[in-house]
Amino acid sequence: MTFASLQTQKQRTVAPVAVTDRTRAMAAFSLGCDSFWKGDYQTALTQFDTAVELAGDDARFWYFKGLSEKALGIDDAIDSLARAVTLDLEAAPSAKRQISESLQRIQGRLRLQLLRARQQMQKLHRTVENITDKVAMN
Repeated sequence: MTFASLQTQKQRTVAPVAVTDRTRAMAAFSLGCDSFWKGDYQTALTQFDTAVELAGDDARFWYFKGLSEKALGIDDAIDSLARAVTLDLEAAPSAKRQISESLQRIQGRLRLQLLRARQQMQKLHRTVENITDKVAMN
């Protein structure tokens, strides 16, 4: 077998890489983070909106969407952050680690606000679970 025929055979057996919505969402999230850390919150928000549209089950996307909205003075920031915290609470341990890593650079007053929001949502979730349990028992 010649090199040319081996190369042709190899080209036929390599399947194209499928670009999934999750892959596109992660790319948008990455671009959004770059813009966010540069202080370009409008561009960041556009990228985070794309990430959320493609894969809205990732708390990181919602956290940074909400943080960008907050930086721009958009009222929907609280809804985005509430969604982020809800997804965060429901996340698997490996996802929680990724969420924490993505938020490490958030410090100061904003970090404290995020921590308080997470604690409040945890309390709310526990209250809802208790009510649901009581209703189920009746």
